[in-house]
Amino acid sequence: MYKNDLVYQSILKLGNQASTAWSAVSNLSFSTPKINITNIVVAGMGGSTLGAHLLRSVLEKNILVPFIIVNDYMLPPWVDSHTLVIASSYSGNTEETISALEDAHAKGTQIFVIATGRKLLDIALIKKFLHYKIDEIENPSKQPRYGLGYGIFSILSLLLKLKLITVNKEDIDEAINKINTTEKGIAQVISNFEPKKIVKLLKNKVPVVVAGEFLTGNAHILQNQFNESSKTFATYFTLPELNHHLLEALVKPKKLSKKIHFLFLTSPLYSKKMTDRTKNTASILQKFNIGYTMIEAIEDNQFVAALNMIAAGGLLSLELARVNKVDPSPVPVVEMFKKMM
Repeated sequence: MYKNDLVYQSILKLGNQASTAWSAVSNLSFSTPKINITNIVVAGMGGSTLGAHLLRSVLEKNILVPFIIVNDYMLPPWVDSHTLVIASSYSGNTEETISALEDAHAKGTQIFVIATGRKLLDIALIKKFLHYKIDEIENPSKQPRYGLGYGIFSILSLLLKLKLITVNKEDIDEAINKINTTEKGIAQVISNFEPKKIVKLLKNKVPVVVAGEFLTGNAHILQNQFNESSKTFATYFTLPELNHHLLEALVKPKKLSKKIHFLFLTSPLYSKKMTDRTKNTASILQKFNIGYTMIEAIEDNQFVAALNMIAAGGLLSLELARVNKVDPSPVPVVEMFKKMM
């Protein structure tokens, strides 16, 4: 149905994006920094940092130094020459990221730039910053939120080259090969994944995405895609945090059950505690007659499960855009705001 849609093509090219970025950064020639890197900051906005969110949620235990994401004009005051700053702007024109890059340079940090071109890449070339220029050929939609393979695997490749992460190259190659590239293939590894049926439950409601542990990055990504592609107000919460506040909010307003629908991103790889929390949270929702859907990534590898959940979420956001009768690619309201600035 969507085979001629550019967003659809981008969703199914996640694996191609991954292998392209992985190879390109792996082949970059640079020496190991003379100053030890003691922390990592990814600076960027919106879709340009979604890959970093996923990488952190899945592989944080493998990253050898603190790894944070900054969505602002300025970097934290503790950033210094021991900090690796990854300035990521898909368009290359994001003013907050350009400002953060300038702040990083002023603080004497070690810098890596990710962009398709424009101002950010121009600065990188002039200042001779290490950089990765994204070749968008594997992202026909040209939208950052559907080019996540570039962001995830360029950062991952960089961290591996700098020996800041404990992963094997062979394991990453295997993960890339296991990314499903067809709608049928995605359905086979995502249990209960029937976009048309799920979207019927979401129509005219606010999607509330819930995830825990290594799938929290996916929850963030799906919220973004619902917002930008489906033009739908959506939000996300993480377990166990939501159990300590959100449950009390189910009381008001009246008829809340007619206004929201929960989507749980789950996995058999969750810890027992997380599995129990997911089930018990759903049980509470039932008491308030609030609908929910479980979407389970049935993989035996956390990274592969998260990658395939990206594709599943992309298809879900595309289907909701179709039902909402909106074009999933452009973001006119966001662009209108940028012109106001």
